[in-house]
Amino acid sequence: MGEGGAEASQTVDGNWTRNPLTRAEAAFGSYVSSRRGNQGGKTMIVTPDFLDHWKTQLLVDKLGGDESAPLKVIRLWSHCQNRKRHIFADMTSSTLKAVCHFNGDADELEAAMLEAGFIRREGGDLVVHEWEQYNGALIANWNNGRKGGRPHRLENPRVSDGIPMGNPSETHQEPIREDKIRSDKNAHAPSENTLIRPSIEEVQTYAVTIGLASWKADDWFNEMEGCGWLDFQHRPVAKWQPLLLRVKNKWEADGRPSGPPKAKSSTTSSREARKTVFSL
Repeated sequence: MGEGGAEASQTVDGNWTRNPLTRAEAAFGSYVSSRRGNQGGKTMIVTPDFLDHWKTQLLVDKLGGDESAPLKVIRLWSHCQNRKRHIFADMTSSTLKAVCHFNGDADELEAAMLEAGFIRREGGDLVVHEWEQYNGALIANWNNGRKGGRPHRLENPRVSDGIPMGNPSETHQEPIREDKIRSDKNAHAPSENTLIRPSIEEVQTYAVTIGLASWKADDWFNEMEGCGWLDFQHRPVAKWQPLLLRVKNKWEADGRPSGPPKAKSSTTSSREARKTVFSL
């Protein structure tokens, strides 16, 4: 399919006809066809209202009425799919121009895409706005691929909830309620707040980030290992970083000691006790 002029399309009865399509409409049609030909969400999603969306029309206006402006966005989205990411730390305006196949000024293209809301800058990084939200299934496939593919489906167990799977010798006394089965399954489901215990290296790295002394981070890690990663109310820890921040705040309130407090000797304790008795 060409990018402009009259395009050929097939009618319901199988005949071909010529339709006047813009370059953007032709490109949009090819991407929709590509997505329909791939199953499982493996191709990026382009919404049906893309060409008529106000953001797309704003980009067209900002680029001087260029009707091929939507092509620049689609080329950028294709770049995201090929690189399997939507955040680019090294993408300058000149690189953006090359990715989008834009013939005009690079700064003009970036300014137009920024104002239309297709991209944004976070520090020095260029972020393709909301691309990851519309292509969640595609990103999930990438993540599954890194882990060796989609998890295998487990076979049904031979025994479930203590109920025999074979023909019973007599009628079960209590009917099996669907809500009870659902609650039993939920009871064994993993919690969203389940802690992935950090290593001592991760704790030390985070301590450097927040400005906590190394000895204090080691001391806190050993304490949490000893108590099974439970807080002072015996609740499982969901996120360990906020706890380490509290440790850092208390350490600063104590004057930022350079080491753990030294235990008093028995001789010193005896002398202090005698002084107390004599003072009485």
